[in-house]
Amino acid sequence: MNPCQRCGAIPQAVDKFCNLCGAPIASGLPGGADLGSGVPPRAAAAGGHVHSASKVGTPMTSAQQSWQASGSHEPPGALSAMSQAASSEPSRAAGGASAPVPADALRGFLVSFQSNPKGEFWPLYGGRHWIGRAHSGENVTIALADATISSRHAVIVVDAEIGSIHIEDTRSTNGTYVNDEHIGVSTMRQLRDGDGIRFGAFATVIKILSRG
Repeated sequence: MNPCQRCGAIPQAVDKFCNLCGAPIASGLPGGADLGSGVPPRAAAAGGHVHSASKVGTPMTSAQQSWQASGSHEPPGALSAMSQAASSEPSRAAGGASAPVPADALRGFLVSFQSNPKGEFWPLYGGRHWIGRAHSGENVTIALADATISSRHAVIVVDAEIGSIHIEDTRSTNGTYVNDEHIGVSTMRQLRDGDGIRFGAFATVIKILSRG
């Protein structure tokens, strides 16, 4: 049998009309059938209304009937696959949302080559990091072995959730400098990746990490 000229489906030998789209089969057309309209002769005489009795062969499924009524050029299987793919898009988008950043997440490093030519660094997690002179008796987060650093020289504040890092001089004797600019006392200064920070005469560089 020749395939249906409208949808390409292969009919059975006894079929006069396509079981998928209802179009007449090219071979063995009854007199008066219209290939262009796909309406069988008796249906044409009755004003174009197709009755189930006018079709020979296996009845169309509900999916085939819905497809025929819609006038779509895509077969029911393809429409179902496209519908399932479209419905899965929102769930994939929702699944791809980034998780919230922990408040104590790592956000950067303080790096120095002054005391050690190979370099040394101190991680900057979310929270407050006190900078002071080593072996001064003060409980500090980052202890630096330099005589020009006060026992509690400055504090670095890391907001891990938004990724910002600020520094404040806590009334040090020899001052805190960002890119060789004195930041004053008790004033918060936002830091940017690569800024040079000097505590008294001790030079460091800050490296800020991006989580994007």
